[in-house]
Amino acid sequence: NGATSARTWGFPVVFGSSATQLSATTGSSTSAVLGGWIIKKAAKQLRAKNTMEFADGNFILIANSDACSDLARDVEVKAWFPYTDNSPATTGPIQAKPFLNLYGVTVYSSNMMPRYRATHSCDVSFMFGKGAYGVTEFGTNGKSGFELIVKRSGPQDTSNPANLFSTVSFKCTIAAAALNVSSGRVILTHSKA
Repeated sequence: NGATSARTWGFPVVFGSSATQLSATTGSSTSAVLGGWIIKKAAKQLRAKNTMEFADGNFILIANSDACSDLARDVEVKAWFPYTDNSPATTGPIQAKPFLNLYGVTVYSSNMMPRYRATHSCDVSFMFGKGAYGVTEFGTNGKSGFELIVKRSGPQDTSNPANLFSTVSFKCTIAAAALNVSSGRVILTHSKA
């Protein structure tokens, strides 16, 4: 099995090192943690496929907070940022702040990324460029997948006896889809954290 032969979420998979073993019974290679080497490797693969960077000139990597902690301890990363605090950035519920920028890749820390735990843990990170994925909406009966719903107050509204409130809501029927599998890489690593 080649290093990028497997696919996850429709994108090629890159392993943390050339000798990575990820197994629930035998553990994993300690050299397979998220670090500068694997970020450089995945970014090089994206550039070889002519993947477009985002407006800031960088690709995006979303990693679990444990993987980001490993990244902050990486010798190569410490060499890039010798006089800075490498602790993880705080994230808000909607807009995450960048953890760091390395080799033209902006790294974001998010606990929405899966982490598989057995005897040993496996972190899944996603690096992508512009056009890697998109969102499509599903419409029914000629309607769009986005619907704005307005409920006006009136005698039918028993929860609003004074008729003071109207309710406005919306619903979307959408799905994410991989648009260009050459523009993304799933990175599987081991976590020491």
